[in-house]
Amino acid sequence: MKTLIAIFTILLTTQAFAFDLCAFQETSELNLEILKASQNPKRFTFAEKNLIHRTIALQSMYEGISKAEALVLFKEGSSDGEITYFQMGDKQMILVHYWPGDNEYGAFYQIKPTGTAKLIARVGDSFISCIEE
Repeated sequence: MKTLIAIFTILLTTQAFAFDLCAFQETSELNLEILKASQNPKRFTFAEKNLIHRTIALQSMYEGISKAEALVLFKEGSSDGEITYFQMGDKQMILVHYWPGDNEYGAFYQIKPTGTAKLIARVGDSFISCIEE
């Protein structure tokens, strides 16, 4: 674990990886454990519930899922889902992720100055797929 933290620190100090989420292939390369996370479904805000619904509906098998169904799915599986807030360079970011089985699924969003969340990458089987602008 110390090696992983050291590697992550080195990566963040290099200009190539410092501010580019798309430079990472898998979510395991990001050390998000130390960042602020929201895991209590009774305390999710209205905006967080909308992001959970939006994230789960990104998967083709859950297209058209209701918000209530998405919230239930978000808290089931081998590990509970969570919403993680972090800063990458000068960008405020949100990772909405959950584990419907052994692998992680979710999405990365950038918080815009207007307060809206822009989808910038999907997470499927723990791999990051950036959205082209």
